[in-house]
Amino acid sequence: MPMEVKTDMTEKLTVVAGFYEALSTPVYYCRERKIVWSNSAAGELPTDLWGIICCPPQKVEELHEVARCGQNYQLRFRRFEDGYFVEVLETKPLLLTEFLSSVTSLTDMVSFLSRTSSSHIFHALPPVRMILERTEQYQGCRYLDEISASNYQLFRFASLLQEYQNLENLKQPVYQNVNFVREIEFLFSSVRLHMLRRNVPFFYTLPKTPVVGHGDIHRLNIALLQLISNAFYFTAPNNEVRASMKVKENQMVFEVRDKGVGISAGLIEKVFCPFFSYDPNTGDAAGGGLGLSYVALFAKKYGGDCAITSFGGGTCVRLRCPLTKGNSSSERFQSPEFCSNQFDYSSSELSPVSVYLSNLLQMED
Repeated sequence: MPMEVKTDMTEKLTVVAGFYEALSTPVYYCRERKIVWSNSAAGELPTDLWGIICCPPQKVEELHEVARCGQNYQLRFRRFEDGYFVEVLETKPLLLTEFLSSVTSLTDMVSFLSRTSSSHIFHALPPVRMILERTEQYQGCRYLDEISASNYQLFRFASLLQEYQNLENLKQPVYQNVNFVREIEFLFSSVRLHMLRRNVPFFYTLPKTPVVGHGDIHRLNIALLQLISNAFYFTAPNNEVRASMKVKENQMVFEVRDKGVGISAGLIEKVFCPFFSYDPNTGDAAGGGLGLSYVALFAKKYGGDCAITSFGGGTCVRLRCPLTKGNSSSERFQSPEFCSNQFDYSSSELSPVSVYLSNLLQMED
């Protein structure tokens, strides 16, 4: 069945569609049981999926798993204006024997088991919520929200713990060809889309021309997400967070600024220590204590540095990385093609952006 693509899109819808256009997974926008827009990765829909996408479930904000013709799919519905976006992800089960052959440490195993259990909980919560809402058991819904927040906390820590150990065990940096402006634009626009759900302003500035070089975009993005997450978490209510990227003398300089309470001089060095966590508002631990540790370790492994400037009206964290353009035949160089689609920028609840910003998205208003 051919897709019907219309052009009567509002300004807001056009902006959000621009974000989805950058994804490597098929995305469709549906209205009145018709597909009115699709991104360049969409292509022709399998016949068995057509009816499911055009006739969404009663509760749109859910993840749905279907199997058709021997292929597993995950369909993610996101309501927007008078229609909804649908991301179509092809999946395949991970055999335990395949995983065990790749396990290198106890941390890998613990992280895998924690994240697997958490993902099962995520999939179980929506139908339970539907029953509670249908029977008007709102106290139970609030309890589900607490379960979801705790589950995200476990998933976030397990994910970062594995990323931290893998980075710590990295003997030699891994590089790919990267258009940094394009990839960081993908990341920052994804963050902005997530924070719009909480009406929190996030602004960013990037170079106007491409910045191409060798780098590890996956680990760089995780480091930036730690800085952004901290900035949002510790800024004052209704304040903004600003991020920027500049190039100076073959150095990429990333800055993330907030307008929070700042960090006392005696704690600035400690915040880079693994598992150190401190909330200046409460005096208690603020999390697992690996966020800034990961950023500092990333900077060290890739020949850069990380510094904090804190003052009464907020904090600025500056991450510097060399912009390398060396010989692509180096053993450190992993791919001759531009690094694209190496990082999951989707709005999936288990994508890195959703996971590492979960402490913000799950906060009570």
